[in-house]
Amino acid sequence: MWRRVAAIVGRLAILAAILIFGSTGWYLAKRGFGRQWRYRVVEELHKRGVEASVGRLTLDPFRGLVAKNVRIFDYKNRENTLVLISEISLDINYAALIHQCANHAATHRRWGEYR
Repeated sequence: MWRRVAAIVGRLAILAAILIFGSTGWYLAKRGFGRQWRYRVVEELHKRGVEASVGRLTLDPFRGLVAKNVRIFDYKNRENTLVLISEISLDINYAALIHQCANHAATHRRWGEYR
């Protein structure tokens, strides 16, 4: 009797975990990360000499972290937009991320237009 109850509770716990994981993934893919995460990406790009703004930061299950509606500005004159990029797939240095430093190993440009 108790084994049956334990099995049912275990199955419900696994189902709840799968639903929570799935809904969190869907939310991050559709709605994206908050302003704080976008500012962190922009700050890391600024440290490397790139002035940019990120419109949305989402998590794609196949491409990873994706920055959308990215604008690259002239370093001396921020009003001058150099490049508009619709999506950039960001490769993250996860070892550095664990150590509270979000260093970006590389970025890949996808579908952009130059000005």
